[in-house]
Amino acid sequence: MGGTLPQAYTLDRIPGARVKGALGSMALIAINALVTAAYGGDGGPTRADSSPGVSPDQAEGIVNNGTERNPLSNTEWRLIALGNAATPAEVVGGNPTAEFTTATDMTGWTACNSYSARYRARDSELRLGDLSWTEAGCPSQALFQQEQRMQDSLATVERFEVSGEQLTLHSEGGHALVFERAGR
Repeated sequence: MGGTLPQAYTLDRIPGARVKGALGSMALIAINALVTAAYGGDGGPTRADSSPGVSPDQAEGIVNNGTERNPLSNTEWRLIALGNAATPAEVVGGNPTAEFTTATDMTGWTACNSYSARYRARDSELRLGDLSWTEAGCPSQALFQQEQRMQDSLATVERFEVSGEQLTLHSEGGHALVFERAGR
């Protein structure tokens, strides 16, 4: 086969595709490996240091011509509040997360589904691309609504701010996701 990997491929573009639970997440990883292999990849997980156009410095989190490190690279966060940036609401439950696994890849948990994205952080600007998530049902209406707000905010994120052990992702319309460093 070989060729260029499609710009964005998500399970919502595959008719009838549904991924649920840990086995579903493993299936998503396997599908990603197969698609990567079909388009000329090595079949392994996509890593920043093996992606075209990403230098070894970027893969290690070094940005701005080597003058500063990406403060998000290799960090894990737990969502503690979301909503209006001026008065964010506490998280209902489900332990939502964001993990910036490399200088260009992130994954996380919305309380109902896992998600992944490519990202670019420069100064305080943050852009997410190829955002996709599994489509399991939520066990409650409150978690479903929380997940929807989180997904909407992630899809429109514009900038980030790290202050001590706290990360705030600012989105269009004055919305924010407030995280604390995992392991606190």
